[in-house]
Amino acid sequence: MYYRITALYFDAVRRDEFIAQADNVRDEMKGISCIQSVTIVETSEGEAIGMATYDTQENADAATPQVQQILGGLSTFFTAPPMQKTGPVMWSM
Repeated sequence: MYYRITALYFDAVRRDEFIAQADNVRDEMKGISCIQSVTIVETSEGEAIGMATYDTQENADAATPQVQQILGGLSTFFTAPPMQKTGPVMWSM
């Protein structure tokens, strides 16, 4: 498995709108066949971590343009550019 971890900084006042827009692109995200799951965890007010699980690095790389397009649609809620890191599973339980 391969992960894309994204730090998100959003307008906390518009949190509910952000979630509604994420719901609106759910089917688009599900349409990326190599994504196994996507989870967003709110880490503090106006900050969250998004974790996307892919089957392989190659497929994660191939999905990057679609992911960037989806994030672009959420950009009106961002207060800073998203910061992404990627990598393979090192340990799992």
